Amino acid sequence: NDVDPENYADLMRIVNDWSRVNDRKMLIWLHHLYRYRQQRYKGIPMLLTGFYERLFRDLAPHANLMHVEMDPDSIMLEHLNRYVMLRLLYNPNLSAEALVEDYARSFYGPGADIALAVLRDVEVRGNAAAAAHAASTTVWEEHFTEEAVAGYRAQADQLLQVTAGTRFAAAADLFSRWFVGEIERGRDLYVHHVKEVAEGEGTRVSIRQLVGEIAVDGSLDEEGWQRSSRVSFVSNVDGSPTQYKTELRQLRATENLHFSFTCYDPNARELPTKQGETESV
Repeated sequence: NDVDPENYADLMRIVNDWSRVNDRKMLIWLHHLYRYRQQRYKGIPMLLTGFYERLFRDLAPHANLMHVEMDPDSIMLEHLNRYVMLRLLYNPNLSAEALVEDYARSFYGPGADIALAVLRDVEVRGNAAAAAHAASTTVWEEHFTEEAVAGYRAQADQLLQVTAGTRFAAAADLFSRWFVGEIERGRDLYVHHVKEVAEGEGTRVSIRQLVGEIAVDGSLDEEGWQRSSRVSFVSNVDGSPTQYKTELRQLRATENLHFSFTCYDPNARELPTKQGETESV
């Protein structure tokens, strides 16, 4: 996470160190993979145009080639990042703010100011979340809140009205459905799978008092575990059992709570057991 000032300073230290020991300019391999393989971050926008203006300008003296990997899940969530990055690759001295305004006026015409308001607000919130290493719950509760996302929807609807009947209407429709819409769908997933579950009755469990003693050694052969309460995991979507039966056991002692999670994998005997083989646990 190079948006974090300490991480950024460390990155530039490494770049400078490598630059000094090379006779030729470097190839930079840049990762912008915020949501990649991170289902809990689905729909969270991460516009970092101002950050990339600084980064590309700082890297330019040390490199003349850059390979950039970007989140592949949503073209529209990354469209502005891609546009700004491409322009900066040709000229790292350009202003990201000017590029964003050029982008908005080129794509959204009479609705440019509306789109700009959304894009700039998204960038401010995304930068704050990234700099703080915010977990997905924090992102939705403190940064892209219900009120913020509702505001984006109102602005997107206004954008559709302003551009109706013009050559910018198609771009506005994409912005509404696949930029703001993707953020809305991401927040809906969070609300359904996390917020409502945490606040609902399903989060209340009965935990039995520990009888005797147990050793935390991975074995569940003590009498206490045999008497423990058990909860089977189910899908948040429809309440069906998980693909592999997964069971939670719980016990309470005077000063501690004990939890045991067991996943009954039908191929357990075939799972890797050698050190370093981490595909399954």
